[in-house]
Amino acid sequence: MSVRNKSFTLIEILVAIAVIGILSGLIVVSLKGASSASYDAKRKTDIDALRTVIISYGTTGTYPIEALCNIGSSCSNLTSALIPEYFSSFPVDPLSGYYTYTSEDGTDFTISTVLSNSYTYSYSSSTGFSTTPPSEYASTCAAATIAGVIECAESYDGSYVINKFTLSGTATGTTNWEVPAGVTEVEYLVVGGGGGGGAHGTNSAGGAGGGGGFLTASGFSVSGTISITVGTGGAGGLDPGNAGSNGGDSIFSIITVFGGGGGASNAVAGKNGGSGGGGASRTASHVPGNGTAGQGNNGGAGSSSTGYPSGGGGGAGEVGGTAVAGQAGKGGDGLPSSITGGSPVTYAGGGGGGVYSGATRGLGGAGGGGNGGVYTAGATKVGQPGINNFGGGGGGGAYISGGNGGKGGNGIIIIRYLHP
Repeated sequence: MSVRNKSFTLIEILVAIAVIGILSGLIVVSLKGASSASYDAKRKTDIDALRTVIISYGTTGTYPIEALCNIGSSCSNLTSALIPEYFSSFPVDPLSGYYTYTSEDGTDFTISTVLSNSYTYSYSSSTGFSTTPPSEYASTCAAATIAGVIECAESYDGSYVINKFTLSGTATGTTNWEVPAGVTEVEYLVVGGGGGGGAHGTNSAGGAGGGGGFLTASGFSVSGTISITVGTGGAGGLDPGNAGSNGGDSIFSIITVFGGGGGASNAVAGKNGGSGGGGASRTASHVPGNGTAGQGNNGGAGSSSTGYPSGGGGGAGEVGGTAVAGQAGKGGDGLPSSITGGSPVTYAGGGGGGVYSGATRGLGGAGGGGNGGVYTAGATKVGQPGINNFGGGGGGGAYISGGNGGKGGNGIIIIRYLHP
């Protein structure tokens, strides 16, 4: 009797392959779900850790002011305040990239992250924890984000959608925003980058940087694709004798807002810009820069009087302070806006002028301006930077070796529109 070799038919092989494929798919889905759950649990734990340490810092007064930033990347004010005294290392999630932090006036703050299902998990010091599903417009904002260059963050105020564009890199960044279907007009706020403060030079404390230009309007017609550019803050002048650089221009569609003017140093006058840079102490550079009509104001003049005080940078709402004997010029105040809802937030303040020993440095103007430097025991001789995402001007450097000017703060663009 002959024995027939048993072999699989083609149909049996195909069935086996199909079964293996189904089982593999189930395993992959199961592992992916477990991985997502693990990452989401980590995100929530990290948010709680950040909440705890920021609240602890807040007991000393107010919270670090940031219009919007990514923790681990662009939260310069937050990280400088909390590290190393409160928090040695910030968690950076491998999936969502960053945790965001916002505190527009220092009295309240919000931290948030995006979960694996695209829901936003956040903590607000005024309302507590919340989980919010993505809106039908969230993809529009997300598509305008370019990693390491420019960030779009979405929030809501009643029936209004708000998109904030800020820099996540160090240079001026440009992106495209697709107008959502049904949206025909928007309200906008455009703030240029703040000017950098001038540095120490021969017989000269550095003039302060001017605040970035400021423009806002409602009922602006939009359609199709809109180009958006956010200006970076101007570099502070380096000792010896270098003036500050102008801030970068911010552009929304056909609207161009100029960066703040750099502060003076030595024989270099304050520079023109959205708001003008302040004049330095040296006679040849007392002259401040001019602001742009409708966007900002002129800087303040410097003086060779007692303490070699320099002039304050102009702000969007006020001329920079003129230096007098023993007192550097204050930065001009910026202007408030309620575009994000709630209490008005002030933007585009000028930096304060720098001085020598025996004089009082100029304070930065409201709206992100940095304080000036001063040569006094226990005080900083370097001008303080303007606050990022407010377009504040950098403070002028002190009249002493190492008195560099402060960097200007990055600008910001905010769009507000009604749900179609």
